[in-house]
Amino acid sequence: MRWLERFHPASLRSTVPLLCSTSRFALQAVSALRRSALALLLSTAIAAPTLAQIPPPPGQTRPITLPETIVTATGAEAGPERLPAGVTVITRRDIEERGYQTVAEALFAIPGVNLAATGGPGQQTSIFTRGTNSNHTLVLIDGVPVNDASAPAGAFDFGQDLLGDIERIEVVRGPFASLYGSGALGGAINLVTRRAPADRQVTAFGEVAGGSNRTVRTHAGIAGTIGTFDYLAVAQGFSTRGSDASAPRLAGHTGERDGYRAAAGTIRLGWQALENLRFEGLLRWRETNYAFDAAGAEDPNATGNDRQWLGVLRGEARLLGGAWTTGLRLSRSEFRRRSSNAPDEIDPFPFTPYSLFRGTRTAIDWGNRIALPDAPGITQAVLSFGAGHERQSSRTRGEGVTATDARAGAYSVFTGIEARLFHLLDVSAAVRHEEAEDYGGATTWRLGAVMPLESLGLRLHAAVGTAFRAPSLEERFGRSAFVVGNPGLREERGTSWEAGIAWRPVRQVELSATYFASRTKDLIVYDFSTFPGTSRNINRARVDGVEFGLEVAPIEALTLRFGWTVTEAFDDNTDLRLLRRPSNTITAGFRWQPITPVVVTGELRFTGAQNDIVYPGASGFGDRGVNPSGTVANLTASWRVQENTTLFLEGRNLGNSRWEPVNSYVLPGRNVLAGVRIAL
Repeated sequence: MRWLERFHPASLRSTVPLLCSTSRFALQAVSALRRSALALLLSTAIAAPTLAQIPPPPGQTRPITLPETIVTATGAEAGPERLPAGVTVITRRDIEERGYQTVAEALFAIPGVNLAATGGPGQQTSIFTRGTNSNHTLVLIDGVPVNDASAPAGAFDFGQDLLGDIERIEVVRGPFASLYGSGALGGAINLVTRRAPADRQVTAFGEVAGGSNRTVRTHAGIAGTIGTFDYLAVAQGFSTRGSDASAPRLAGHTGERDGYRAAAGTIRLGWQALENLRFEGLLRWRETNYAFDAAGAEDPNATGNDRQWLGVLRGEARLLGGAWTTGLRLSRSEFRRRSSNAPDEIDPFPFTPYSLFRGTRTAIDWGNRIALPDAPGITQAVLSFGAGHERQSSRTRGEGVTATDARAGAYSVFTGIEARLFHLLDVSAAVRHEEAEDYGGATTWRLGAVMPLESLGLRLHAAVGTAFRAPSLEERFGRSAFVVGNPGLREERGTSWEAGIAWRPVRQVELSATYFASRTKDLIVYDFSTFPGTSRNINRARVDGVEFGLEVAPIEALTLRFGWTVTEAFDDNTDLRLLRRPSNTITAGFRWQPITPVVVTGELRFTGAQNDIVYPGASGFGDRGVNPSGTVANLTASWRVQENTTLFLEGRNLGNSRWEPVNSYVLPGRNVLAGVRIAL
């Protein structure tokens, strides 16, 4: 299904006329601000060539920043209000209070993000960030890029990873290749794993839950600090018989369930060798088994296995009295995906009866941050620089799949500076060059500025930057009976900009609006004008949009939040809408704490009609068309019965929506889980 997520045109617009007309009005309104926003960006670039984040007052935390080779959780950091980007941080408390089970569920209500899931947990799930491609969002674990090198186009599957070992999820929207390299055209998502407490030698935590569809979810962990050593270990398990991912409206629907089983483990060890010298190691493993259906049809014999390993070794030293932080990191991630599809009466001749994908990423990174002395009008200046090398490999084989056996490497260098000007303007800039061993290279950059006007309750921000995606190994070297790789492919390139405002007229209310736009060229698509077909750089795309937000706390115990994202994403070659980019998404949520030990949270998401491959088509297969809109509502309640014991009840899809996030794949029906969470 990944090939469907490329830039295909579609011929019909949204079937929600009111929302569409309103979205066009909103885009017309914000487009009037575009020239002034660009003027602000240019003045920022002239004022100071700087980098992306600023050191904050002590104790604040930084959402996604530079990789951990450069900045750790104890380094100089900045809060979201200081960042010139669309930032959302999902904390451990959010994960527990809202009942998130997988990374995909945690992204349910993020502005500017559209999820495309082919069913429930364990099913292929992609995201489209601010209208960019599904392989234009880079995923990191503790700052280490983990997109699968063996995936046909390098997209990440968000339906597999569990959250028992995750402390927070940091989502940044916008181009961040200047910080992370290839793949971050639309944004970056960093999964930050849990850490050992510094004030206890041993602490234990865990939870167990069960409910609908014979679902059982559990995790258990232990962590602590003994002298100069700290440790953490977490084990996770998840099992469900699932629901039928194939839409009931399809002919031949049987109700066959697509089950999912997952196990995962994480170990982290740290040694504070000296006051200014630390070493750390991380080992993370996850394996899942699942059943899945074909697009537009049932498939009772299709099963898959997905396994991932990640290992990280890191050393960090603080020099010059702590002004200079330098770090070295070695990382390796391995993916193995296997699927099988035995013949059956529904599909006696499966196109891909067996496939095996193996991908690796091995990298070494060296990073530095130096706090510079203050100068007249310039404070909190930080210089960063570093270099790295990464090698990827992909080996795939099977019947009916593109065979690949290739590897490639790339070197990178980067630098940046960040500062506060005249105690009024936070400015930042970064530049990075990546030189590949076999396809050339790319230089990317990013400029940003934040201006807080505290007396007016206002915060203004603007940013502009470039990004790229290197062609995947399959796109360059894969071979099958129908497709041959193209070693001469160029990287996909994009330029994006944004400008936003947040206004807090009173402490209990905040309104925000951000205009964003991107232009992408040299997009890689399969060209079947010759036989066999091959990948070529022949597409261009344009995206314009607005993210609106409102947060209200009418009483101390209740917080309400609302979001509306308008996205206009088009294929520049055909002037037709891109697939799976709805013009409108609306989210709403609340957190209510009627009494101290009780918390109730709810989330609702409306996704407007979107262009997709629609089944059944006139040809008997899928044809381009419009996938109808849908609404999903979730509710979670928690009751802390003792200081270290919490009971919880989670309800998913309470309206029993039969909406299809990806056409022909339906949401799981209404389901409920109950459990207990313990922290000793």
